[in-house]
Amino acid sequence: MATVMLYQPTNDIAPITQYALCAEARAGDAETPQQVLGTPTNAAAQALQWYDVDNEGGLNTATVGVSIDVNLNTGQDSFQLGNAAPSLTFDGPSGQTVDDVLLVSGVQVGAKVSWSNVQVQFLQAGVVQETVNVGTGPIVDTRSTGDPEEQIESIVPASTADDEVIITGNIKMLAPDGTYPGPDDLFAQAFVDANA
Repeated sequence: MATVMLYQPTNDIAPITQYALCAEARAGDAETPQQVLGTPTNAAAQALQWYDVDNEGGLNTATVGVSIDVNLNTGQDSFQLGNAAPSLTFDGPSGQTVDDVLLVSGVQVGAKVSWSNVQVQFLQAGVVQETVNVGTGPIVDTRSTGDPEEQIESIVPASTADDEVIITGNIKMLAPDGTYPGPDDLFAQAFVDANA
């Protein structure tokens, strides 16, 4: 059985540097919401209208579906954000197994970022070995304080032989009227680390 740990929010936003692959949804500015998929040394990014950029009355992305497939066996990875097509693809590391998954919600201005309805499936050679219904994932809400904050959730599979992970769920981003987030001010991330 997988181990799931939701850590307390912290005001220190520390970059995560040890991972095999990262998928990230960024609120971006009023013109360029983004999605990113990549390794610590190389990434594919695209500006993607995955929410209505009309910031009239504040930013509210509504609930946006997320599907991330990280295949550490073949290195063929994909990230679908909302109903935007096509999904972002990336040729990542191969010949490895999954060590853990980290979900992160973060804000650097007075805003809210949340994960919900999260499910994580661990696979071996394309066959599901374990399904973890996480439900509500990390949530940060600093709309009343304006402080930076992030929260991390860790999901560790029961097996060290899983070579693929599929993460599905929803993200939502909110910022009050008058708060105009920069490209990196609101983010929802999923990190997959590989066994050494």
